[in-house]
Amino acid sequence: ASETSYVIAFDPLDGSSNLDVAAPTGSIFGIFRHSDSGSPFESPARQSMVAAGYTVYSSATELVIAGLGENVVGFTLDMEDGIFRCSRPNIVCPERGPYYSLNEAREPDWPDGLRQWISDAKRGQTPAGIVYS
Repeated sequence: ASETSYVIAFDPLDGSSNLDVAAPTGSIFGIFRHSDSGSPFESPARQSMVAAGYTVYSSATELVIAGLGENVVGFTLDMEDGIFRCSRPNIVCPERGPYYSLNEAREPDWPDGLRQWISDAKRGQTPAGIVYS
């Protein structure tokens, strides 16, 4: 059997300044299949990503992974024995919801259509007719 090498890219999420107030912090990561032909983080080699996920550290420690199968799976750390247990076997995003999520600091780079939709969503002027936040 041949061996496959993997590379993991890991980045702490913003929030480390909250450690003294017990606010949640976390990390994101990506797992890439690696070969000796170049960096897995450069295109087209970045297409070698096989999984990605995040962890949230708070009163409970959560680990969410996508790419290991068909489902996005959530695990919760069992503090008694230090084992992550499957707590959400099939995480899905709802087709619609009252929230949007993007980096508003990048607004100057947005295409006009996106800029208009966000403006409309904040005022409840989308086809759904609800105010998004």
